[in-house]
Amino acid sequence: ARDAGFPMGGVTVHFPRGLTPHVPQKITMSKVIAALQKRQNALIESPTGTGKSLSLLCSALAWQEAEATRVATENEKIRARNAAIRAAKHRARQQRRDQAAAHGSRSSTVTTVTTAETTHDVTA
Repeated sequence: ARDAGFPMGGVTVHFPRGLTPHVPQKITMSKVIAALQKRQNALIESPTGTGKSLSLLCSALAWQEAEATRVATENEKIRARNAAIRAAKHRARQQRRDQAAAHGSRSSTVTTVTTAETTHDVTA
């Protein structure tokens, strides 16, 4: 089980159990998340021993998890919208068929035939 994590830049960052991020690590994680959200490159400088590697890993993984959730949610919205469109088109086709059947007409296809001098509509 993971810890509850802490919010940073709209993302929940999980740090290893029993460790608390220091101020330089929080700054690094904040900058990494901001760069990822803006789809930008980032140059991270900090003295040796300030926890850059751990900060980069925790923030990048947190962003990746949030992004995967966001993409899955957007994909579900798209699937639902597409299903609604398909259902509406199906209902409209069925309604046209029902109306044609109610009027006793058969379905016909009109094809336009163009020759050098004239244009004719041919009903089949």
